[in-house]
Amino acid sequence: MQDSTASARTAISEVIDRHAIKAQNSAYDRDVCILAVGAARDAVSALPDSLSGDAYLDRAFETLADLAETYHDGDGTYTCGRGVIIAVMDDIACLRTPA
Repeated sequence: MQDSTASARTAISEVIDRHAIKAQNSAYDRDVCILAVGAARDAVSALPDSLSGDAYLDRAFETLADLAETYHDGDGTYTCGRGVIIAVMDDIACLRTPA
């Protein structure tokens, strides 16, 4: 991945957009999934622009890990939304440059 914040932001935005579509099409707990993706989007969009590409990806992953630890939407029958956030994290992990 190119080491630029703009590229990292775009890649993460695309990941979150894909998960938003999945959430909208979910047969189970659609509202819970949509809200979880929204929470992930809000958390990532609050990150500073001053981070470089890979540092931005790392911070986004860490931020979502923190969110996943505490996230719980009690309205779900099958999910509390945490798994949705973890799925976003998994896709972001695939964007990171291997060490």
